[in-house]
Amino acid sequence: INRIATPWDAFFNGIESVSKKNVAILSIEPDVQTGLLRIEGEAKDYASALTLVAKLRTTKPFSDVFLLRHEIKRDDPQHPVNFTVSMQWVKPS
Repeated sequence: INRIATPWDAFFNGIESVSKKNVAILSIEPDVQTGLLRIEGEAKDYASALTLVAKLRTTKPFSDVFLLRHEIKRDDPQHPVNFTVSMQWVKPS
């Protein structure tokens, strides 16, 4: 019942409102109970990953946005960056 009552519209609108130029979101793991959200993705470069994090920090309904991990793929000639972002998903009351 909690999952059905969850405001998914606000969640998806927040994710989709962030311009993801040069970034591919590979997975989204929302935890409805705790409000914690993890996003894993790949960016063209480190600056693109940081730009996504900065935009998420100013996007509702998210707060406490942190870049948990990043890794430059040295074996790829374009050196993309794999990353994981953690944030709190603030549900409207």
